[in-house]
Order: sequence, then structure tokens, then C-alpha cells
Amino acid sequence: MEPELIIIKPAELFLKSKPVRAKFFKQLTKNIKAALLLNSIDFDHVIKEESRLLVYTDEIAESLDVIKNIFGIAKLAPAVQTGSRLEVIKEHALEQAKDAGIEGTFDVKTKRVFKQFPLTSVQISQEVRKFLADNTNAKVKYKNPDLTIYIELLENKSFIYTSLLNGLGGLPIPVSGKVLCLCDSSLDSIVAAWLFLRRGCEVVPLHLRVDEKEHSVFLRNVGSLEKFSYGSRLKPHSIKLDSSKDLVEQADKYAQEVDAKAIVLATQNVNKLKTLKGQTELPIFTPLLGLSDKEIKSLKKIIQQA
Repeated sequence: MEPELIIIKPAELFLKSKPVRAKFFKQLTKNIKAALLLNSIDFDHVIKEESRLLVYTDEIAESLDVIKNIFGIAKLAPAVQTGSRLEVIKEHALEQAKDAGIEGTFDVKTKRVFKQFPLTSVQISQEVRKFLADNTNAKVKYKNPDLTIYIELLENKSFIYTSLLNGLGGLPIPVSGKVLCLCDSSLDSIVAAWLFLRRGCEVVPLHLRVDEKEHSVFLRNVGSLEKFSYGSRLKPHSIKLDSSKDLVEQADKYAQEVDAKAIVLATQNVNKLKTLKGQTELPIFTPLLGLSDKEIKSLKKIIQQA
């Protein structure tokens, strides 16, 4: 049986109050729908079920490829939906295990969202493990098995899946407000912008250009962020650098025009940061400060390969 939905587990939302959590779930749902529509992917609906979002679509692979780049998601999994009776769960777990090519070793992990179910999560896992072992040649292995079958049990339904993917984490855009990101033609400034998108910010990229060639590189780099910016359309802006005016002075003026609440810089120079902080009343953030060259290189790779 092919997966018929995608289970989405949000990141960080459980640290928030109930009203804020509801607001963030609503925005994440909106961003997912927008991403699917922009990529011409058909879906039936996106609904909240307990502490997760469920995306029902026939285009599972295409949807995963898009949704994995949406900020605010910790985990996502292509799953099948079935009933909540144990015998039904066993049969569908076996079918999913066979579809995943079960051989060698396996394990079963169960999460009971509906706590009134007569068996505990441990007992359900034990029952399903025994059933799979009796009906396949694979053996149970608790640590680092070749295949893991996941079961999530709700009140009147259950979800079964064998693939659990990592999301990018962070918060859904634009729940954290608007920031101005001061960019040059380097990828470092794009990484700085990406990190603030990940924190749920609407990012306005501003390029203080010296020449048109440099500006073309800037626009190409900003284009690489579009796959991550669902929830807020990127609107890059460019100002020709005026040598008679201070760089931060020009950035500060434009930040006020677009109602940005902070300025983001890619500098890793502590002395330069100290100098800049006295030139604007807006907070100045330098997300690359403290990151190693290896970490920055890793983030560049994520952005370029998305």
C-alpha cells in the first residue's frame, strides 16, 4: 500500500504558550499550502490532528521534496492511515514492512497519542514485533536495526510508516517579525539571511552595490533562498553605495522605510561589530559570529543543494 499522507511534526512549538502555539500552527499550515500551490502540487487538505499536521496528497514524493525546506518542521514522514484495532495495525504494519523490503533486522516503535487504548505503547510494539517475526524471515533488533516500523495511535485511527525524515527545524515565517539583511555578493550574507529565515523572520535582503556585475551575483544568491522562504515573498533591494555616507547609515534609513525591527550582518569581525552598534538604534545581529568555517560551509551546502 502506497503512502497516502505526510505526517508533519512541528519544531519548537511545544515551548510556547497555548495561544502562541495555535498561531504558529495556523501559520505553518498556511505556509505548507502556499508551498504546494506554488509548486503546482495537488493535495486534498492539510489538517491539524493532535500535535501534528497531516497533508493528504497523491503526490507524496513531490510534496516531501517541497515541504522538507519549510521552516518550523522537526520531522516528516510519508505514512498510511488505518484503523485502531490491533489486528488491523498488525496486517498494515506487515504490508508496510514488506513494501520497505524487510530483511535482516527490524524494530517497531509505537506512540500512543490516545492514552485510553487498552494496551500500552510497549505492549503494542511487542505484539507487532512478534507478528512480523512470525510472518517474515527478519529478526528483531532493538539497536540500529535495518528497518524501523513506526506506529502512531490516535483515538479512531492509526498511522504506520517506515521512513522518518528530518526537517530544518526553526519557526514558521513570518511569526518573528521583519529584519533587514545587509548583503554583499558573497554567500556568507546569504547564510546569515537563511539563519534568520529559520528563526521565523521575514527577511528583506538589501544590497549596497558597487557595480552591476556584483549586483547580478547578489540576485542569483538571493534566488537560492526562495525554496526556504514560504510564508513571505523575498523582495531584494539594491542601493548604489554612496562613499560619502556611512554603510550602516544607509541601511538604517532603508530599514525604517520597510519597517524592519533589526539589521542582520554577515560580519565575523568583533571589532567591526562594536563600531557599527553605535551607529543605529536598531538591534544589529551577526548570526555567523561564533560559527566555525566548517559550520558555515555546511550551511552553504544545504542552501545550494536544496
